[in-house]
Amino acid sequence: MSISRTKPGLLSMRLIMPFLTATLLLIGCGGEQGDEEQIEENLAAIEEAVEEKSFSAIQKYLHSSFVANERMGVDEVRQLLRFYSLRHESLNVAIVGSSTTMHAQLSGRAHSVVSVIVTGSSGFLPSDGSIRRVEVEWIEDSGTWLIRKATWQR
Repeated sequence: MSISRTKPGLLSMRLIMPFLTATLLLIGCGGEQGDEEQIEENLAAIEEAVEEKSFSAIQKYLHSSFVANERMGVDEVRQLLRFYSLRHESLNVAIVGSSTTMHAQLSGRAHSVVSVIVTGSSGFLPSDGSIRRVEVEWIEDSGTWLIRKATWQR
């Protein structure tokens, strides 16, 4: 039985080359950021803010006419996040899939569908967890994409 051995330098190069190629492509595609990329960055920032239990960081992504699940305004969402933060020592959010579509007839409007895994724990192991499907309606306001409407369900 023959075991094939690769030199350590060659193995490292094989692992690093795809990363370097992707990095160079991203740098080469630099320039003005597109609307969908801005929305994806906003979603990532909201994900991080929920884990940090920072409603003020989330609130800057909400439009003044924001409504959630057809009935909750900004204050109710703040109370919901406070409830979860008191109930769980730590909150973890993982976006496992998202797609954003720009509105064809109305400029400055977009719609995202996001799959999220949310877990909360009061100690070492998660004590609560769920998978959520979140639909988000975005509106562009002075060059910034803000959430106008959000709905979620298990």
